[in-house]
Amino acid sequence: MGRPETRIVGGKNAPFGRWPWQVSVRRTSFFGFSSTHRCGGAVINDNWIATAGHCVDDLLTSQIRIRVGEYDFSHVQEQLPYTERAVARKVVHPKYNFFTYEFDLALVKLEQALIFAPHISPICLPATDDLLIGENATVTGWGRLSEGGTLPSVLQESYAK
Repeated sequence: MGRPETRIVGGKNAPFGRWPWQVSVRRTSFFGFSSTHRCGGAVINDNWIATAGHCVDDLLTSQIRIRVGEYDFSHVQEQLPYTERAVARKVVHPKYNFFTYEFDLALVKLEQALIFAPHISPICLPATDDLLIGENATVTGWGRLSEGGTLPSVLQESYAK
């Protein structure tokens, strides 16, 4: 198992608000005045975000910001505004392996609860007895569209089988 892919291969611009649980996991600047996109994640509920362990394992909670309701990094004014939250706590899976990326999962607790809106809501999780092996899936994020390509500013979606 190698380093996780940071690409949305075959991605296309997602319509605004289609993926209201998609978040931008961000790293703050040295003084905390700004933040840059690092990884994606998903809103679990109004206090918790799921992301990959490799996205936050090397950061202090004070260096992490979660941006919800984001769509296009290049536009300040969008149809509805994004919200950015500081992080109170991070929990990286206890079996996460930095070298193999096994158990690459983390939960992040927000300092302040989210207020849901049409473009900000929790992900729809399957029931524990739902077997989704072999089912089609949708991948979303701001990852590179091709090897060595530029990062898109608009949220992308791609379908996987």
